[in-house]
Amino acid sequence: MKKGFTLVELLVSLVLVAVVLTSMSAALVKLKSTYDKTNDVTDIDLVTSSITRIISKDILSMKNLYAVNLIDDNTIEMYFDGEQKRTIKIENIDGFETKCIKNENSGDNDYLGTKRMDKSTLKYIDSTDPNNEKLLYIKTLDYTCSNNERTCKEKVLDEECTSTIGNKFMGFEVKNDEKSYQVTGKDEETFPMEILIKLNNSQYNHF
Repeated sequence: MKKGFTLVELLVSLVLVAVVLTSMSAALVKLKSTYDKTNDVTDIDLVTSSITRIISKDILSMKNLYAVNLIDDNTIEMYFDGEQKRTIKIENIDGFETKCIKNENSGDNDYLGTKRMDKSTLKYIDSTDPNNEKLLYIKTLDYTCSNNERTCKEKVLDEECTSTIGNKFMGFEVKNDEKSYQVTGKDEETFPMEILIKLNNSQYNHF
């Protein structure tokens, strides 16, 4: 009658357990990464739908939109009949906070990497009166850029990001549709226009 395990059998069992645990760890890391990406997409879908709904509703309530000026990458101005004016502005604060991640199981000078936290804000402003501008809508996004070099960096550049979490506004683009349509009841044609808000994940919001 055989009693217990031999040393070889015990070692084989330990190796098998180690392989299973390693496989499970890799699967969990991949699953978390997939979850984070899915969560980011869901969050940005909610943000873009909110932006589209609020700004489009205000634009439709105004009289004829006759001019759209792209002032720079982060500022766009819209002019309506009745001397009404709206401004959409993006303000990005890169490096709003930088944090070095210490290895808690090692010495004081052992780091796991550095995180850079950014703030990205979109503002929709009634700028009809430059001396009394009214904020009609504001949305701030959080964006984290991580660098996993085992050192503490004073600053993490975009090209040094090894992973990112969240989203940020990247600028504007104005597109004119080549196809025109006849204005009802008027002897004139108009050309549809899209204002695109660019995001870091290459998705666009338009209205």
